[in-house]
Amino acid sequence: MDKLTFTRSPTVTIATITFVNVPTILQYEDTPLIQVVKVQPAGFTMQIPIYHPDGTYLGKVVGSRPFMTRDGEKVGLSLT
Repeated sequence: MDKLTFTRSPTVTIATITFVNVPTILQYEDTPLIQVVKVQPAGFTMQIPIYHPDGTYLGKVVGSRPFMTRDGEKVGLSLT
């Protein structure tokens, strides 16, 4: 027998603003800048993209782990 599991996004507080069931906390035009994402072993965590001032997508940070794109490698981005 299959079961349905309903998962709600956690409550997130940034400064004094509380977000309830909001998967995208900050967005500019069509680009999400701060999101709540589901990660299998950890549950929920934050995801933040990293852009160059010219708009090139260089990488992202999921929780505390940084990930680099090929464009990030080309410009010599260093993950430390």
